[in-house]
Amino acid sequence: PVLNNLLNSGTALNPFERSTIYQMLGQSYNDTDNTSMALRSFQNAIDAGGLLPNEVDSIKVIVAQLMIVNGQYREGAEALERYLREGGQKKPSYVELLVQAWVEAEDYRRSLPWAEEWSNTANPKERKHFDLLNFLYNNLGMPGKQADIVKQMIQKWPEDNTLWNSWASMLGNGGREQDAIEVNKML
Repeated sequence: PVLNNLLNSGTALNPFERSTIYQMLGQSYNDTDNTSMALRSFQNAIDAGGLLPNEVDSIKVIVAQLMIVNGQYREGAEALERYLREGGQKKPSYVELLVQAWVEAEDYRRSLPWAEEWSNTANPKERKHFDLLNFLYNNLGMPGKQADIVKQMIQKWPEDNTLWNSWASMLGNGGREQDAIEVNKML
């Protein structure tokens, strides 16, 4: 209430002061899980015009993250993509957040380039990277790419029978029934 009273008191506040108060309000609302008011306050901090460019960038990322955490996957991902298009710093954590947001929004086509980038830059590459690409290629009807990723997975985890079953299924669905039978015999 104190910060809101200060904003509404009629006291002449300069843009920096207004932006600072809105940032404090945004953090306070976020701390109490009032995401909608936190989002509004952070946007007001930007709109007040008293922030440096790097501060505006930080708040844009915070807003995108809050949207995603709040279940506004599409809106948050679009906000984060806009930040990156406008020259914002691309961090690996932002790429991973975009992957997750687009998958949660069930927009696999939008998730795919981010997922490929996330996987390609991972060091070391973990099972989750392969599993995600396998999932996306399957859901996007990209059997060639899916087969490539499953082959890579079999090389890394040859003891995983589910991978071999997936491979046999892909062979069978691709008209290579005899090869599928041979894979099943190996199992």
